[in-house]
Amino acid sequence: MPDGDSFAGGTYPCPPEEKLKRVKGYAVVTYEFDDEFPITYSDEEIYDYIENNINDYKETYVSIEDITIEEE
Repeated sequence: MPDGDSFAGGTYPCPPEEKLKRVKGYAVVTYEFDDEFPITYSDEEIYDYIENNINDYKETYVSIEDITIEEE
């Protein structure tokens, strides 16, 4: 065994560092919803409710429509 090698709590070879690149971007996501609202709600009130409570809808209905990646 070469000097410096140890099997009992000693040194271990470090894996080579992987070269990385940074990317930024955005994803366009569609949430499908099925909900009931009082008959007195206007379309604007329904829109506002859904927009403010989108995280309450089940994630199983989420689909990614588009992904854009911009490299730095």
